[in-house]
Amino acid sequence: MLKYQSYRRSLQQMQWLADFNQLPKRQQQWLMITGSLTAALKQQCNQFSVQPIFEGWVTDNGDTEIQVHTQQYWLREVILLGDQQPWIFARTIIPIDTFNQYKQQIQQLGNQPIGEWLFQQPIQRSKLMWGKTTTEFARRSVLTLSQHPFFISELFLEDFWLKA
Repeated sequence: MLKYQSYRRSLQQMQWLADFNQLPKRQQQWLMITGSLTAALKQQCNQFSVQPIFEGWVTDNGDTEIQVHTQQYWLREVILLGDQQPWIFARTIIPIDTFNQYKQQIQQLGNQPIGEWLFQQPIQRSKLMWGKTTTEFARRSVLTLSQHPFFISELFLEDFWLKA
């Protein structure tokens, strides 16, 4: 549990940048993916899996790394694993209007990646940014489905860079 709190803190305290030219080429390759990160990750391993960490309603207390214009939102946190190694800590912030529109699909995700469902839809990515801690790289963006936003942040963990 302590690692997850550290991952959350890393994302919340991240200094986000829009200029991807400052990134090393290896990190650019992964952080600039505009399609499905899930699909790209599956090509890097024999076994891909999702470990749900938290899913539920959260009241905005000002500590989200993405400014959501609502007091309450659905938060989904997962670890994406490649060959049983933790690769990505992912947070999806879903405003209440978006959740209400796609409630059934969101609640049925379980241990399936949200990207797998989203990228089967006519989705658009915007506001792609990146950040870095001393040991981890991260990215965040907004995926919009029929004018309903999903705010996604992904922290690329150390084990990922050992394999990528």
